Amino acid sequence: MKFFRRPGFIAASALLVLLVLLYADAPLNIPVAWFTRMFIAPVADFLSSPVSDLAKENNELRSALQSLVGDRVLENQTAREKNDRTTITDWAAARFLPSPIIATALTSIHEGNNNFFLLDRGKRDGVTPYAAVVSGKGVLVGRIAKVQSALSFLRPLTGRGERFSVAKEGDPAVLGIAEGEGMADTLSISFVPRTVTIQNNDIIVTSGLDNGVPAGLPLGVIVDVIASENSPWQQVTIRPFISPSLVRLVGILIFSVDSE
Repeated sequence: MKFFRRPGFIAASALLVLLVLLYADAPLNIPVAWFTRMFIAPVADFLSSPVSDLAKENNELRSALQSLVGDRVLENQTAREKNDRTTITDWAAARFLPSPIIATALTSIHEGNNNFFLLDRGKRDGVTPYAAVVSGKGVLVGRIAKVQSALSFLRPLTGRGERFSVAKEGDPAVLGIAEGEGMADTLSISFVPRTVTIQNNDIIVTSGLDNGVPAGLPLGVIVDVIASENSPWQQVTIRPFISPSLVRLVGILIFSVDSE
């Protein structure tokens, strides 16, 4: 029954009746002007003024809904960052490492074929160059390239020229030097002896031989192994576990390091 109460149905019905009055052969004794004034005009008024009021109410409701959604997004983001902060600090404590300096990635900066991520912590917070940067439960994100008073620049581990001594998870033997490939978002190990057994999906971790970089930090997983019959070496490609562009909260590990 609600359908028959809708303004559109009422207006259409009134118009239909008016047409019947105008063109019907039956001598209906109902003045057209009176019918228009009594039925058509009120419907027209109803369809004009209430619509603007309804639109106003819809706009107010939409604004309130957007505000509510914005508050909810901010609340979720705050809760997520609090959880990320706790995850990083708890991981460091479990490894008996110094408490990391928690930093937020503000924006990315492009220089040639490399990306740097600007962090909101600097010298005054204790950040030093070449410090390892992790996310979550110690997943390696990259290393501090340079430091200013209140800011620092994170170069992701995939950055061109970034190098880490790595090993296969569960095997203390050094596998080789993983090098970033710039915008490719991968790392490569060029000289892995053919005598070393490796395969796709093997997890790669830091070996602990780099200053300021603890052993066992996961970098990523092997996605390609190329072994040529005419070479004693294997070429390995690694895909990082975390894309630096998706990381917002990170932990900076501060140790005593030698300047390069």
